[in-house]
Amino acid sequence: MNIVTSYFVVKRLPGSIFLGEASLRHRDARQEEYMECIRRNAAHAEVVSLHILIEGTEAYRQFRQRVMEDDYFFQSKEMRRKIVPVLWPEAQPTYADLFQHANKLLRGKLTMICNADVYLPQVGASVRELQKLFDSDPTRRLSVALTRYESEDRRDAPLIEAYRGSHDAFIFRPPTEASFVESVRHPQNCYKAENIVLYELQRHGYVVVNPCRSFMLVHHHTADLRQWLPAVDEERYAAGTALHHSGGTRHVKTNKPFMTTSNVVVVFVVAAGRSLSSLFLCVHVCVCLWDAHSPQFLFFFFFLIPITLRGS
Repeated sequence: MNIVTSYFVVKRLPGSIFLGEASLRHRDARQEEYMECIRRNAAHAEVVSLHILIEGTEAYRQFRQRVMEDDYFFQSKEMRRKIVPVLWPEAQPTYADLFQHANKLLRGKLTMICNADVYLPQVGASVRELQKLFDSDPTRRLSVALTRYESEDRRDAPLIEAYRGSHDAFIFRPPTEASFVESVRHPQNCYKAENIVLYELQRHGYVVVNPCRSFMLVHHHTADLRQWLPAVDEERYAAGTALHHSGGTRHVKTNKPFMTTSNVVVVFVVAAGRSLSSLFLCVHVCVCLWDAHSPQFLFFFFFLIPITLRGS
């Protein structure tokens, strides 16, 4: 397995939303968690290389001093030799940057693009077994989108037991198409960022599975410092994706949201006017939604149209 991820100095991101402790007093603890994930991924016997896009010169200097030049950071020189540090411009790498890096340097090799705060545990993440999934049908374009555990205890899996679209790693064989790379040009920590990657993988012909019951990915985050960027282009990606169970594996299916911004506008128009023109607007929306096989059709057909008829 080859891993492509990022490294950065913990700081306040412009425009971000803080969750939990609304300060940076825990940033040293958070920085250590990112470093620990590098150490643990390098320690995995079946991880061949870690390609780390390092955000800016300050982060690169810190990474060099605390990781590459510290003789005690890794348990062996073999672990250090797995690290491929890449100095990145000051801007935060996007999913497009991570996938493009894999396309250039890891063609044909099993590759995992992941968040910086996850790792593969020594027990429970057999790359050899995962490889069989990719080799079972060479004609199938396969990608894995993993939901994480919160520790190496298999019972500590709230996002698996109550699944809500959380995916911290994508495994595939590069290269991907240039059109796919362009479609995921957004940072990892944006709200719904992973759902866009899921949607675009499916749109580009990939079968996306989530063997989270048999292949573990562990999230390492106990420091009270959490921040998110706003959602990415929500109107464009109103038709997101989700995964559902099929035996021990989760597969992608279309999951269009109940309400989008455009639908909210329609609701306000109908509520304010309830005229004949509003009725025509509702009927038009219903036809479009029916044609798109959207569950929102039910909302408009059984709720808004009767209201409009009473108002007309």
